[in-house]
Amino acid sequence: MAKVDLTALGYDELCDYLRRESGLPGPRANLTLVDQTATLLPRRTLSGLADEQDEYLAMCGVAGMARACMSQAGQADAELDQLAGYVRDPRWRLREGFVRGLQLAAVDNPTAVAELVHRWVRSPDLAVVRAAVEAICEPRLLKYSEMCAAALDACAVSTTTLSDTEAQPRTDRWRGLEQTLSYAWSVAVAAEPVRGLPMFEALEAAPSPLVRRIAVRNRTKKRLARLL
Repeated sequence: MAKVDLTALGYDELCDYLRRESGLPGPRANLTLVDQTATLLPRRTLSGLADEQDEYLAMCGVAGMARACMSQAGQADAELDQLAGYVRDPRWRLREGFVRGLQLAAVDNPTAVAELVHRWVRSPDLAVVRAAVEAICEPRLLKYSEMCAAALDACAVSTTTLSDTEAQPRTDRWRGLEQTLSYAWSVAVAAEPVRGLPMFEALEAAPSPLVRRIAVRNRTKKRLARLL
């Protein structure tokens, strides 16, 4: 594929190009192009994409909006709270786009993202909690102690939140958080095994069947299995 300057395209040309190169329909969307779009395009264009009916275009726009918000000192919290509606969107690609945008922002501004995760993982909304855990539990981001600590904290807090509601009716958001925690612990522990392994061992000995089930699923991940 020839390299295209996304910033030189008119809006309609851009939309046509993104659709054509999206990789959809197919087994996997073109996430590299999502990242490029989110990083290179101006806010106005990203906002337009986020409102498109086409799911891939909207994913690109949401990723870019989330990333851009984190670069605005003093404005990120209010705007991200507004954009948090995307983590509740029934279209999973938009939810993925939002998380991906936070991960892109963390490359240049890890402290801001770690602080956001610390706050969001304590939300009563399990969709927001899930987005926070998914944003921080990404191997390429866990190169610094601050981010590793944030990932372990996110896993611990969200696991407690989930287990505290174990007796309540299982909603889609509840199941979604369980699914995320079924791999997230392996990412966080592998990045910081000295602190993480004792925390993981406590999961395996927990009285909650749910918590033990989460531990069992994480044990199957190669990144963690090699440490156990």
